[in-house]
Amino acid sequence: MKPPARAVVGQLIWSRDGGVWAVWRVDPFAHAHTSTGDKLAVHARLRGMLIGAPADSMLLSVCEQLDRWDVVADMLEGVDEVTHPAWSAVCEASAAELAGRPLHRRRYYLAAALPSIRRPWQ
Repeated sequence: MKPPARAVVGQLIWSRDGGVWAVWRVDPFAHAHTSTGDKLAVHARLRGMLIGAPADSMLLSVCEQLDRWDVVADMLEGVDEVTHPAWSAVCEASAAELAGRPLHRRRYYLAAALPSIRRPWQ
């Protein structure tokens, strides 16, 4: 079975049927501790974006499998381990606790087919 993508360059994907898709990663909105007004404002913007999206577009939710050391690396990002040895111990304990557990990270993407312009060869 052949993969559906022929080539990937940056945010552009060329499909096997000759179409070109643009793909953007979308950061989720953490809304657990936001006001009702802020939630409604985000909902209105998201609804407007989805209604205005081209017919050939997709909102994708992709689950990526993680290793426990990926989680620890994220915990240590920007932290000086020499200055904060207690945090290093917390990270090691977290790695031990996460051993053997299935870990996943959800990512969201917006993909839209670009208009095709067929030009004759010159």
